[in-house]
Amino acid sequence: MNARKAFIRKETLAVIIILTIAIVSAIGVWMMALPTLQPLSFPQVVTAEIQIGPERTSRVLSPEETEHLQEWLNHNTQGWRPVVHKETPSSGDAIIVVNNHHLSPQKGQNISGKDEDEHRFSLRVWDGINMGDWNRTIILERGEGEPVKKKKFSQKEFAFIRLLLDGYHYKRSLYP
Repeated sequence: MNARKAFIRKETLAVIIILTIAIVSAIGVWMMALPTLQPLSFPQVVTAEIQIGPERTSRVLSPEETEHLQEWLNHNTQGWRPVVHKETPSSGDAIIVVNNHHLSPQKGQNISGKDEDEHRFSLRVWDGINMGDWNRTIILERGEGEPVKKKKFSQKEFAFIRLLLDGYHYKRSLYP
């Protein structure tokens, strides 16, 4: 009878060990995934420039457009996921470069004297016919060392960005 009790204890111990490993693994995965599930926070947009088409024709957004861009960013803080592979079908149809500090007359520095790149982020936009269904996709690139994020938008969510792009006639990206 003692041999039977010892056998049950070993089975019970094995089940407890397996459950413990499973629970600890699940907690570990959630702890790593949780930061990517939280909404992004965007800094206050001070100025923004849009570069469109393969020639990267650029213009500075008007104050009204900049205000609308800030509202659009504030309404689109969720659903951004990390980019695992930075391989894209093209360089995008447009790039929106956003500055969140006023720049001094010396190009490349903001009023605090820090490098301009510390206070900017870019939105790389796909709006053409792209391989891998990249239409209405935006990649958010922040500073050095920050994770790159990607989001695919619905027609409704993408409407404001399309409005910014449609003011220009440019050749949209095609299959590579």
